[in-house]
Amino acid sequence: MRIAVIANPRAARHRRTSNLIDRFRGLAPEVETLVSTTLDDLGEYALKLAQDPPDGIAISGGDGTISLTVTALRTAFAGQPMPPVIPLKSGSMNMIPSSVGVRRDPIKELKAILNYQPSDWRREWRDTVQIDGRFGCLFGFGFVTNFLDYYYESGNTGPARAARVLADTIVSTIIRSDLMRRLFARCPGRLRIDDGPWEHREWLAVLVQTIENLGIGFYPAYRAFEQDGGFHVLATDLSPGGLVRHISYLRRGRPWPAKANTIDQSARKLEFEVSGPTKYMLDGELYVSRTNLVVEPGPPIEFVRAPG
Repeated sequence: MRIAVIANPRAARHRRTSNLIDRFRGLAPEVETLVSTTLDDLGEYALKLAQDPPDGIAISGGDGTISLTVTALRTAFAGQPMPPVIPLKSGSMNMIPSSVGVRRDPIKELKAILNYQPSDWRREWRDTVQIDGRFGCLFGFGFVTNFLDYYYESGNTGPARAARVLADTIVSTIIRSDLMRRLFARCPGRLRIDDGPWEHREWLAVLVQTIENLGIGFYPAYRAFEQDGGFHVLATDLSPGGLVRHISYLRRGRPWPAKANTIDQSARKLEFEVSGPTKYMLDGELYVSRTNLVVEPGPPIEFVRAPG
């Protein structure tokens, strides 16, 4: 058995645990640790692994690192079978590892993986979305990107910071502060789901998921698994107060009421006509697109974890 670990030293757990990479290297001869600090590094490692595929590829970083690494791997493997991905909880939020049942810290998870043969690993397939040549499990814009801009602003990340930003969001809505206007800045434009009609609204938030959870106890995408190759779309033009009043629907993952006039469905394609540079989120990373946004299904990913 051979495991390759691609580690992002800038990920939250790596910053808190300075010797984590050395601990990976000391685990076992079967573990090869590759430290990535640039996209060029990722591309180089992906090509190397495509030439001599290991039994599994562990990714030690946050959700964004997983997205970037999977994108590089898909390019390098170019249609040939890709080894399963072992998502380690090394980021600040770790929504993807949590969605496939990873509970242990990175070292304990890898040790547990090494205690079993690959045939005994627990396997979970997840659909992906693709946009601008990138692959991921969560996409969004509007309030989604505004929230993340504010979340990243302090330099501190993690569940405690996310909870604080959520509390600030609710308070700002109550007192109608400048922060409310910043967080709830709208994205006017035409949106289309699958082959349905174009809808022009002042969109408050658009969110696409192939996994159920969104961090800090939110599970809005209750239709993420409804169809193979599909994803759950939530898109709304509610007022800031209306969104806050419906927060339980985001937390518990249940159908939105008709009066909310919210798009809440399983789909295979989302298109949004942009009128200028538009910031969007993919697995926690922020990008800017100057062309129309088109979200379509990407290849599914085989994630694995240790039993138990």
